[in-house]
Amino acid sequence: MKSFAEYILDEEDIYKKFEIMQYATKKASIFFDKTVIFKTLVCKLFLEAMNIDVDKNEVLTACLLYACKKGINPLSMDKINSYAKEGAEYLAKLGFSERFCKICLGHNRYNEITKREKESDILELIDQFGGMMM
Repeated sequence: MKSFAEYILDEEDIYKKFEIMQYATKKASIFFDKTVIFKTLVCKLFLEAMNIDVDKNEVLTACLLYACKKGINPLSMDKINSYAKEGAEYLAKLGFSERFCKICLGHNRYNEITKREKESDILELIDQFGGMMM
């Protein structure tokens, strides 16, 4: 049987990934709302326009999952500072690679990472831009 990581990474269609995430939200307490969809679609447009040498499927999947432990209204600074780390640890338990978890962990600058992945920089850009747009 496939792990959740294999299942969602094997799916190339972004809209089917949304369906998978909708199901995962109900079954595994993964944060997924309209903001995640919006930021993922902005990321898709960005990747298509910029033609950056990255695995687009991996980046879009990371965009769906980097905030998986964010919560609806993270009010405390401790929660804001820690949800990326908690999310990366959770994603590792779901079968995602260490590199994928590092990409998700690096979406913000609250966690010190010695060598950032370029995919993390894309996620950070999308997170900041998407937040300003909303």
